[in-house]
Amino acid sequence: MGRTTNGNVTKPVITMKRGKTTFTIGLCFNDKSKETLDDRIKKLIRKEVSKNDC
Repeated sequence: MGRTTNGNVTKPVITMKRGKTTFTIGLCFNDKSKETLDDRIKKLIRKEVSKNDC
């Protein structure tokens, strides 16, 4: 994972290659968010599990 600058702000980026195409994806996080990354991941997992319950 690399980093890129946007003015004075440094943000993480992910670079992925698919065939002959290279994708550079910039990640943005809300500084005012009260939800941690762990909270978000757990919420996504719970949602996916409940969606797949029969």
